[in-house]
Amino acid sequence: MLPPRTVTAKANVTGGTVGQVSISCSLAYSITVHAQPYNFRSSSYTNASGVFHPAVVTDNPNATLSLSYVWSSTDGSLAHLTTCTVNENVTWDTNTVGYFSTLPPPDGRKVYAPPSPPAGTDANGNPIGYLDPVVMGGAATSGQATDTFSPDAYYKGPYASISWWGDQVYVFNDSATGEVNIPMPGPASGSFRITRAFAPTGTPSGTAGTLTISTRGNSAGPKTLN
Repeated sequence: MLPPRTVTAKANVTGGTVGQVSISCSLAYSITVHAQPYNFRSSSYTNASGVFHPAVVTDNPNATLSLSYVWSSTDGSLAHLTTCTVNENVTWDTNTVGYFSTLPPPDGRKVYAPPSPPAGTDANGNPIGYLDPVVMGGAATSGQATDTFSPDAYYKGPYASISWWGDQVYVFNDSATGEVNIPMPGPASGSFRITRAFAPTGTPSGTAGTLTISTRGNSAGPKTLN
């Protein structure tokens, strides 16, 4: 319930003279605002456990890059974002190197497999692969998140100058309204490319290599690969 307030309106006065009229009235009404995330931006933050997360952390020797984000609620209260989740969606570029395949039924999801080498295999001979799209996220009520980009577990030579990449966008879903994959509004909104770039080193060239990971104008590396 809002208290009585004074509303000032402009009125046209007969004869063409424009004046100002003050109208005093009591308004009794309520407004229900459905909260959703907004003002998504790059920022440092301290989480509920008291751990400080800088906006950007670069670990060059390990080619690991961490970016932190915060967001607000349209009604000013993060606690009201209970019907919303915030996700990152990464779609692998269909024009990049490597190939796409489909997981066997009943799964059926698409998988992107980067070229090998430099992509390696695990102890069981399984190649590196990424779901397409990659979807990860959590409750919007936290108002904060850190995204870490790091090397895959297995690489192998010979190494050459080659890159693969995916396009990342942050979105929110709202179960109350049925909205799905709505781009997060704010300064950090938009689609950004995540690139893994390899270069040959060693003697002869390609017996070793380097990896650099970059996105949103930040990069980490080069990491030495043997």
